[in-house]
Amino acid sequence: MQLENLIKISRPRFRMYLFGPFLIWRVAWINDLYQWDMLSWLVQYKTFILAVLLLVAADYFLFSANLFVYGINDLSDDDTDQYNSKKWSYEHSLQKEERTRLARHIIIFAWAEWMLLMLLLVWTQKVMFWYIDWRRWILALVLFWATSYLYSSLPVRAKSLPFIDGLFNVLYIFPAIVWRLVSWHNIEWFAWLAFWAWWLRAMGMHAYSAIPDIEPDRKASLVTTAVYLWKEKTLVYCWLLRSLAAILAYDFLWTPIILVLLLYITAIILSFRTKVMNIYKRFPWINGFVGFLLFWLIVL
Repeated sequence: MQLENLIKISRPRFRMYLFGPFLIWRVAWINDLYQWDMLSWLVQYKTFILAVLLLVAADYFLFSANLFVYGINDLSDDDTDQYNSKKWSYEHSLQKEERTRLARHIIIFAWAEWMLLMLLLVWTQKVMFWYIDWRRWILALVLFWATSYLYSSLPVRAKSLPFIDGLFNVLYIFPAIVWRLVSWHNIEWFAWLAFWAWWLRAMGMHAYSAIPDIEPDRKASLVTTAVYLWKEKTLVYCWLLRSLAAILAYDFLWTPIILVLLLYITAIILSFRTKVMNIYKRFPWINGFVGFLLFWLIVL
């Protein structure tokens, strides 16, 4: 399979959805670890070890993890993709002769690179003497793989179960949880309000992104949340989820959450009056801006 097609299948415009959570937690961790004392950081030989680890991890969540999530989705969606014009114009339509090669590339990139990352983690743990909660780390990793796979594939295929499909989008939080458990010392604290807010936001984004697929999903007898509610009710459902997420996030995001909520509400209101696909194409930019805002909140 050509690299160009693999890149299309990995959905470049959605890469920040997995990479962003990883990046935000890494910045918070480095901030705690070095307190941004850049001069002393740069002269340490351990910096090279840390840089190699972070580069491999960044590559994984920029490409390999996305190839796993969306590659499994494309392998499982041959029933509905045949009716979906978006696959031909906006994404890559997977051909029968490409299926075996795609499965092989998923194993190579998603699994082999992760094994390399685990070896690097073990190495850095011994050299830098930091704490890794291996039991919870492996559990979070398994949950990421399981929810990513079972969302699209049997025996669950959660995407065909209204409202359950949104719950499985907790997979977009696990990159943050996985790397939250890699720290200099044992950290028991976890921001549960942030977790629930992030999950509700992911559920709302999923329901919204399923609206352009209502017709092809209906033809394939695939009943998603959007198919069950149809466009208008799905938009109201998205608004409710994002509003609840904003309420939960207010305590730790302060005033910026108001701007974020206004962005999402504006996008949903505009969606009532125009084709959702026109707004949907701009959501990666909106979500990217939200991530950028969170990044600088942590840095500053």
